[in-house]
Amino acid sequence: RSNVIDLVAENVGDLLMKIDGMEVKVAGEVVKINTKGFTIEKYEWSISDILSNALADPLLANLLFMLGFYILLLSLITGHYPIVAVGLLLLILGLMGLGFSINTISTLLIIVGVVLVVIEMITPGFGIIGTTGIIMLALGFLLLPIYLPQTWFIGPEFFFRFIVAGILIIVAGSAFFAFALYKVIKAKKAKPVIWSIIGAKGKSLDDLGPGKEGFVMVEGEYWMAFSDEEIKAGEEIVVVEKVGPKLKVKKVSRK
Repeated sequence: RSNVIDLVAENVGDLLMKIDGMEVKVAGEVVKINTKGFTIEKYEWSISDILSNALADPLLANLLFMLGFYILLLSLITGHYPIVAVGLLLLILGLMGLGFSINTISTLLIIVGVVLVVIEMITPGFGIIGTTGIIMLALGFLLLPIYLPQTWFIGPEFFFRFIVAGILIIVAGSAFFAFALYKVIKAKKAKPVIWSIIGAKGKSLDDLGPGKEGFVMVEGEYWMAFSDEEIKAGEEIVVVEKVGPKLKVKKVSRK
């Protein structure tokens, strides 16, 4: 009734059909709209777009920033320094919704991630530092915006191959580091194997007996030994007890 709405369309395709041929005034001139034969192209959000949009939420940004700050404070108070890496990750992600550009955030994530991975390789710990570093690198490269120049100094095909090769190198390096980290953690959790010489058999190299010590060979090693019974050189012996650096032995019983 108020001539506010020119037409009603059910969808975008219907709208393009109805406005085709309409005349509108633009800057004082009458322009005819021509939408005949136009096709509709839909653009889906990439993972990078979804992630950056979520991190740009002020509520989430403040939550991440405060959580990272308290984790840093807790790690300094308790002395659990490996969790400093987790606090740094949350702090950097929280900066996204506080006005910092995505270029700054992605660069910080990559730089700090590389530093954490190097620290983990030099001083292996519980894996928290290295794992957080890998997560930072992944997020940094995921959020890193790639702008394609209008004028190419190199061929576009070479540029895309370079990008793909870089991503593959990063993935392969991260996979290798994760595998090495898994092996280190597995080795730390494994129970140590304690070898006992008690019961091991060997050969007497000297005559042994009460008050008479000599050398024996057990498991390919030379040991100073003594015995409560007479043992001739060359006879087979078995270890009964280890007393300091010496072994108490006896003859191997013959059945």
